[in-house]
Amino acid sequence: MPGTQWDKKKTCLLYTSYIPLQDLPSGAVLQTDDAWKASFSRDSVFPPIVVERGQEGVRILHGNHRVIMWRAWGFKYAPAFIAFSKQESI
Repeated sequence: MPGTQWDKKKTCLLYTSYIPLQDLPSGAVLQTDDAWKASFSRDSVFPPIVVERGQEGVRILHGNHRVIMWRAWGFKYAPAFIAFSKQESI
C-alpha cells in the first residue's frame, strides 16, 4: 500500500501509509445511537481512512467510524491516505 501520488488537479499530494491509532484524534460520530456498529465485523475488509496533515496535527477527513471500531478491537495501526497540500513541506 505505501506510495505517493498527486491528485488530479496537482494541488494535493496523497501518501499511502499506516498510521498508529494513538497518533489520531478520537473519531467523532454525529449519530446518537450505536446502530452503525452492527455493520462492522472484525474480519471484514475496510478501505483506508483519509487524513489531512496540517500544522495543528492530523485531522480525520473520512473514516471516523472505522477509527472508533479499530480502537475498540485493539488494532494498533490504521491504513490511511494522508493528504499534504502543495504549500506544505513533507
